[in-house]
Amino acid sequence: TLDNYAASTGTTTPSTGLVSQAGTTQGSTVTNGLTWGTARTSGQTALELRSDLKNPVITPNGGSFNNDQSTTLTGSDSGVTYCYTTDGATPGASAGTCNSDGHTQSGTSFNVTATNTTVKALATKSGWTNSAVVVSSVFTLTVLPPSFGTNGGSYNNDTSSTQTSATTGTTFCYTTDGANPAATTAGTCDNDGHTHAGDTATVSVSGAVIKVLGTKLNYVNSSIQVSNAFTLTVGAVSSHPGAGSYAGTQSVTLS
Repeated sequence: TLDNYAASTGTTTPSTGLVSQAGTTQGSTVTNGLTWGTARTSGQTALELRSDLKNPVITPNGGSFNNDQSTTLTGSDSGVTYCYTTDGATPGASAGTCNSDGHTQSGTSFNVTATNTTVKALATKSGWTNSAVVVSSVFTLTVLPPSFGTNGGSYNNDTSSTQTSATTGTTFCYTTDGANPAATTAGTCDNDGHTHAGDTATVSVSGAVIKVLGTKLNYVNSSIQVSNAFTLTVGAVSSHPGAGSYAGTQSVTLS
């Protein structure tokens, strides 16, 4: 108390109202991490006891993934608002409201969409002290290696292969002239005279292989995949009509 009445030595939870303890001042820590807040009613001599919010839990806490990663913020305190960033800035909040600073966002669930991201988050609630800012481990997003629709073989005509990847939104960069495909800027195939963009590659030279990588904006490129060789052979020649006995001169078509 701040008057001559007997001081209480007990404690109470922040939600139960006003309590007091001898020998403390506003803003000081009194026990178990609890802190005096401000008086609710003008003229009261007791001060409200309040607590720092518990830190939010980020799930998953970073890791390696092959698609945009759904991420959640949870905690044991009720009625809190979670404020987070994914751009490296530190989130801010006041009295239960996340800052409108162009970086801080509010919510409990969101997607991490770029490699090398760390999530920073705090909990806030009106009348309570904000939690500390927690920082996740790094999220790494990498395009899964493409698979070949047609992986080499022997054919009698130009042959096409359509590539796929389990990473959604993948752009495929390929070559058929033996050079390695390149995507210096994530999501865009290089214009280097060798690399082509597209999920379908056509082989028109015998002995060629398809080399392909997957790329996506804000992701790490996949490794380069190399197909088996394509062997292209002219088919056997046939005559029409076929061999046989004819009464006169016979016109023959070869194919």
